[in-house]
Amino acid sequence: MLSILDILVKKNNLLFAYEVKSSVIVSSTYIYDAAFQYYVMTLAGFQPDKFFIVHLKNTSLDINNISFDEIAFTEITKQVIDLQDFIKNKVEKMITMLQTNICPNIEQGNHCTIPYQCDFYTICNKLLKDNASTNS
Repeated sequence: MLSILDILVKKNNLLFAYEVKSSVIVSSTYIYDAAFQYYVMTLAGFQPDKFFIVHLKNTSLDINNISFDEIAFTEITKQVIDLQDFIKNKVEKMITMLQTNICPNIEQGNHCTIPYQCDFYTICNKLLKDNASTNS
């Protein structure tokens, strides 16, 4: 598994994890992403004591000219810890699916592109097109 945290700080034997976003809100997508990062870090022996989303305080900022007082630090440690069983379950299902070497029989839909396009999107589209042309 690979997870890339933006900033990890060790201070007084505590680990502080910071995920930096160029947004003014802390979306559920960011919290799930942080929960996955927490999961991977914990497996690697680097369990953060605190986890933060670093984001902008308002949308009218010049992104190229931001001062420190225009940045917010929102602690999400509790949400991230509360999601650990969910993340573990999802990771186990994904590993099992990848080890079967069989494409899952799931219809394409919004889950293929929201919040991000799936890495397998083009492969699934090709399979759909190939199946459509052989069935015509």
